[in-house]
Amino acid sequence: MNNEAQTAVNPFVEVMKERTDAELIEILTLKSQDYQPLAVEAALTELKIRNLSKTEIHFAQAELEKKRKEVLIVANKLLSWPLKAVFIFLPGYLRVLFLHVINSR
Repeated sequence: MNNEAQTAVNPFVEVMKERTDAELIEILTLKSQDYQPLAVEAALTELKIRNLSKTEIHFAQAELEKKRKEVLIVANKLLSWPLKAVFIFLPGYLRVLFLHVINSR
């Protein structure tokens, strides 16, 4: 099957070609429930085409672990006292708006 035929059958083929090895592994292992079945299938097909060595797979898994730890560090940061005061005194919907503004910086 040629490239055009694959894309016609599965619109995610081209998208998955642009993903890194780590992203493809993440899609297949940690986030498969977040993707449409055709996207997961395209990710699996792309990984098979790449025919990664054990070393390359290990490197990709290490990248994922590093990314996961970075997310945990940010998520576990303590709020400064001014932010704590904002959360105590602002109603819920304003808190969400405030967090959005802070996170967009």
